[in-house]
Amino acid sequence: MAVAVAEKQTEAPLSRNCRLAANAGGLAEQFRRWWFFRAPEGADKEAPLYPEFWAAVGRRLARHDMITLLAPDESWEMECCVEKTLGDAGAVVTVRKVHSRHGIVPTMTEVAPGIHSEWKPELGWCIVRQKDQVILERGHGLEATAIAQWRAKQPRPVV
Repeated sequence: MAVAVAEKQTEAPLSRNCRLAANAGGLAEQFRRWWFFRAPEGADKEAPLYPEFWAAVGRRLARHDMITLLAPDESWEMECCVEKTLGDAGAVVTVRKVHSRHGIVPTMTEVAPGIHSEWKPELGWCIVRQKDQVILERGHGLEATAIAQWRAKQPRPVV
């Protein structure tokens, strides 16, 4: 009776050519930059795939740079990697990840008669005069901070 003997499979040893050289890497900060941009109003998840979307910042980007792009209403966030820069014509990017987020629901809070607080996509929380839509205070991450700053700038009544 013949007994089948499993052949011992041996893997070829790794050659020295497969190893990283001591100077092959370094800190990511020395190799690539991380950028953060807010998408303009009206941009969707497909817009960053077109090179002209990046035209305004194309000269500042370099191959391998990473970009975090935030939706205008903050309902999604996209992570992109720059594959090729085209100067003033923009850049070619690949999308690495898309994250869904809880977007900011536009709300208006009355601060004083004729004046309210409002979230504006590229400006943050603003204090707006209702009759002509003039922005009196802008650029705050929190509504309470915008209101406090506006109130601090108001003249105090003389008693």
